[in-house]
Formats: sequence, C-alpha cells, structure tokens
Amino acid sequence: MKFVKQISLGDRIFAVEEDALLLLENYLQMIRRKYANAPDVAEDFESRISDYLWEWRASHNWVVRAEDVQRVIAILGNANEFDTSEQRSFTTSDTPKHFYRDLTNRKIGGVCGGLGHYLNVDPLIFRLIFGIGLLFAFTSFWVYLIIWVVTPAKQFPYEN
Repeated sequence: MKFVKQISLGDRIFAVEEDALLLLENYLQMIRRKYANAPDVAEDFESRISDYLWEWRASHNWVVRAEDVQRVIAILGNANEFDTSEQRSFTTSDTPKHFYRDLTNRKIGGVCGGLGHYLNVDPLIFRLIFGIGLLFAFTSFWVYLIIWVVTPAKQFPYEN
C-alpha cells in the first residue's frame, strides 16, 4: 500500500503517490535553481508537467505514479543537461532595437539620452562629444538638429 497526497500543480489538483511526489519535488527544485533569475521559466515547466500528468492520469481520476513523473522528466529533460545558452534564450529579447530620442533623460532634445540608451553608454559621453564639437566645429550643432528633427521621441522607463 502506498500513501497518496493531493497537490496543486499548474493550477490543477492531483492525487500523487508519495514516491512520485518526491521525484517531482526534486525535479522542480532543480529547475527553480537552474532558472533562479527567470522564475517564469520554472512556472512554464510546472505548467507543462501539469499538462502531461493531466492528460495521462488525472483527467480519469487516477493517481499519478512515479513512472508517470519519470516519463515527464524523460520528455522535458534533466535540469543538469540544460545548456546555459538555452537559459539565455528564455530571458533575452529577439526584437530588434530601435533608436529613439529619450524624453525621460533629456537636457535639450533627448538625442544624447537616446544615443546613450541605444548603445548602453552614459549619455554624458555624447553630450561631451556634441559640446566639444560645438566649440571646435559648428557642424555638430547641425548634426544634433537633424537627428532631433528626424528621430521619433519615446519615454523610457528607468529603474533607479
């Protein structure tokens, strides 16, 4: 005779044997440790596990066994086998970066703030470049003015 516990996994209630629960908890802990900086990834794993177990067992009111959990782990893979490049693919955005004038971090028109945000550099560097260019050659004024007129503006949320 095996003990059975009820758990909530992925917004569903399951009846799980104790040895299956131990396997499942260990697997989810490894996932959470591996993706500590991306908790939504761990939630996605939990949801996917829930989907498999629901399809195989719980929809028929059957108890989830250790074999079911091992089958899920075989499908999703062991957390130790995951590559760190996979982890980066979950957390980075594949959307292209666009240049905007920064209305949040602006002194005059937001061109230097936008350049700083686009290139991940302190906007002070671009302000110094345009300022020095203004002293030695008046062309930096025209370059700044053209960028100001041509570039769309956007407010960026900053976390300080």
